[in-house]
Amino acid sequence: MFYKQLSLFPFAEVEAVGIQEWGTFKDSLRAPIHGWFTYPAGFSYKAVEASLKSENIANSKFVYDPFMGTGTTNITAKVLGINSYGVEAHPLVFRIAQTKLNWEIDTNDIINSINRIEAIVKSQIQRLSQE
Repeated sequence: MFYKQLSLFPFAEVEAVGIQEWGTFKDSLRAPIHGWFTYPAGFSYKAVEASLKSENIANSKFVYDPFMGTGTTNITAKVLGINSYGVEAHPLVFRIAQTKLNWEIDTNDIINSINRIEAIVKSQIQRLSQE
């Protein structure tokens, strides 16, 4: 089976999307999830979005990013309902991408963690006030 190499910057989309910022993380800084961690090698999620839309990538297809960094391509695909895979060699950067892509967080787990932290802080305050 052969796969078509998609055009990353289709000429027809250049004017409409604002290509001057595609090579930067500038617009991603203001975007939900993308802006959570500033990555110097990051690029615009709008470039990914325009490319996926211009090539009519549907949720039945897959996107592969061999250098995923903090997950710009994977997050954009997820927002659009498209399956994606990514690989990142740097363990910290990969962990950041995993965190940004973890949208299935149980609110009870968060509340329990906050309660444990609160108990530790109260215990420390009580211990310090007795000294």
